[in-house]
This record gives sequence, structure tokens and C-alpha cells, in this order.
Amino acid sequence: MATLVVIDEGSAQSKATFKSAEGNIVTRVVPSRIAEQAKVDINGYAESAYFTEEGGEYTVNGDFDDIIRTNIPSYQISEANRALVHETLRQSGFGGHSVRVAVTLPMSQFFSRVKGSPINQKLISSKKRNVLGGIKSAAGHSLAEIIDCKVYPEGIPALFDTIRDDSGELKPGFEDAMKILVVDIGGTTTDVSVVTPNGTIESYDSFQTGVLMVAERFSELAAPEFGLKRIPRAMAEEALKTGKLKNIEVKNLIEKATRNVMQTILRELEAMVSTPTLLDRVLIVGGGAALMGQDLAEAMGVEALIPEQPDMAISRGIYKLETIKSNM
Repeated sequence: MATLVVIDEGSAQSKATFKSAEGNIVTRVVPSRIAEQAKVDINGYAESAYFTEEGGEYTVNGDFDDIIRTNIPSYQISEANRALVHETLRQSGFGGHSVRVAVTLPMSQFFSRVKGSPINQKLISSKKRNVLGGIKSAAGHSLAEIIDCKVYPEGIPALFDTIRDDSGELKPGFEDAMKILVVDIGGTTTDVSVVTPNGTIESYDSFQTGVLMVAERFSELAAPEFGLKRIPRAMAEEALKTGKLKNIEVKNLIEKATRNVMQTILRELEAMVSTPTLLDRVLIVGGGAALMGQDLAEAMGVEALIPEQPDMAISRGIYKLETIKSNM
């Protein structure tokens, strides 16, 4: 029987949620750093190098300077994205196994503003075909056999994970009439939606800012402090998580870098939600939730919901939805 694996393959990280052999729900994170070349090391091709059926070569999850852009619409249906999905599956232990996957699209791409066609079915179909496309490991590893693929929007499934239990029932303190602002601060995009607990989407928007902008701003601030011309992206991202660079405390620089991005998000939110006090809650998820979630909610004057491991909330929510559907 094929195993369900949910992969929220964002522009900064690919997050997987699945059930282990012991029956526990586990998660796995793979950085979305992809080079357009099959890299080699002392043993031959790198462990995470791939060849696609179209003739492309890619290497995933390395500290590369020549990584491709993951914040453009075409990336979502690219061979590079397919390589990231398979590397996430490989690192999750599914090499040689059959799996059913659920992947994601940014809300601005999943939904359509064309009257009469609220869902972008053409792009969703292209995304599925791409994930199911041919690929092999350059290093000779057995890869997962993907037998089915579903596509979900980013952001919104995190609400399901946060306010509903494993049976799908609302948790105490939540009612169907509530209006909840969901803010998903990803790597390069922030997806925003006003959603009711029953799943009605009252409004949504996406804008180009996120955690990687914080990392870039941090690099600009920190490089001269450490006598460097530049700080590699991987090192900057790690500093945002740990608060340290080369074992030196850099929280003050992180706060300065975060403040700029947070102000941009606040301006966008004010344009979308003219009266934040009419909202019942704001749910803040994604990689940026830990960096600025509480400050963002306080600035809006709305009670914040920031789940444990907020960067995994989308994949957990999709996994919960798929599990409940399969049990119906």
C-alpha cells in the first residue's frame, strides 16, 4: 500500500509530513537550494544529484552560490522542483517505495481571479504532471515511485491543523462564525487570507517578501561587522534560526533585518484588512512566524495564534485533511 507523504516545497525549505513505520507522525526539512548541474564529490556524483527525463541535471541541498531562483512562477512546474520533491522523499526514507504525495502552490497561483474559474486547474494539472515526470538518481539510488499527486494551496491548510483535532472537529474556543486572518510568511512570498473555520475564503492575497529577504538584509548588516564581503545564504539562514554567526551573538542584527521586512508585511496587511479589530484571531505560520509573528500580531492589535513548529503547519494540515478524507 502506498504511503501518504505531504510535501510543502516552499521557496526556502521543503517540508515533509508522513507516518513512520512505528506509527508516529514525523516531519523532515530539506533546504530548497538547487543547482542546475549534477555536482560531483570524491565518491562520484553527489548523493543528491539527479537526471531528469528531459535531459536536465540538478543537485539539491548543497551550500551552492549558483542556485536557481525558486521565487518565480515557472519554478513550480520545473524539473528543479521535481528534483527537490524526490530528494525530500529520499531523505525521508522512501527510496524504492510507492508513495502518494500532496504538494503545494502559492495561493496567488493556486487560485484564479478569472470570473467563473476560481481555481487555476490548468496550472494545477501541470504541477501534477511535473511531479509525476521521469527522474533518476545520478548516484544510483533507488527513488520513490510516485503513483498519485494532489495539489493544495499554501497557507490555508495551516488553519485546519491549528483549530481542528484529528477527527476534524473544532477545538475548544473556536466557532464557525469566526473570521481568522492566516498569514503564511514563507521564503520569498507571504500568503494572506481571511478564512472562517468552516473553510470559506473571504479574501486572499500574496506579495513578494519573506524570510529570504530577512536573510539578505541580515547579510548586508553582518558582513562588514565580520570583515567579510558577503555571507553565504546557508550561513545567513542558519544565523536566523540560532541567533549566532560563527558562535557570536547577532540577535541585534537579526532584529534590525527583521524589522524592515515586518514593516513591509504590515503595510500590505493594512491595505488588505482595513479594520483588523473585526478579526477574531490572526494565525501566523511559515518560516517567518518565529522571527516576527508575535510582534506582527501586536502591531495589528489582534490575538495571535502561532503553532509549535509554525513552518510545518501547512504540511501537517494537509496530512490531517487527507487522513480524515481517507477514513470517511
